[in-house]
Amino acid sequence: AVYLERGNLERAIDLCQRAVSTAPSRPEGHLRLAQALRQKHLLEQALKELDLAYPEGKRLLSTPYYQELGAQILFERGLVLEKQDLAEFLRAGL
Repeated sequence: AVYLERGNLERAIDLCQRAVSTAPSRPEGHLRLAQALRQKHLLEQALKELDLAYPEGKRLLSTPYYQELGAQILFERGLVLEKQDLAEFLRAGL
């Protein structure tokens, strides 16, 4: 998270990829990786990570922590889709 906050996206992506490979079933690593990928404009990859973080039809535990995590994942998906729409709009306008 520190590298992501400081804008060191390459390092953030590298560390998040390591975290995901170490614990692929943990949604937190996929979410952080998706955030870094979005900031680097790698939107398709970001969506794939979000799909891994919260697959369609999967239910997270009903604890406040996982409810918040699910909301963060859905919010991040919205940010990625919004960025994709903006990129498509700009391409169409040029």
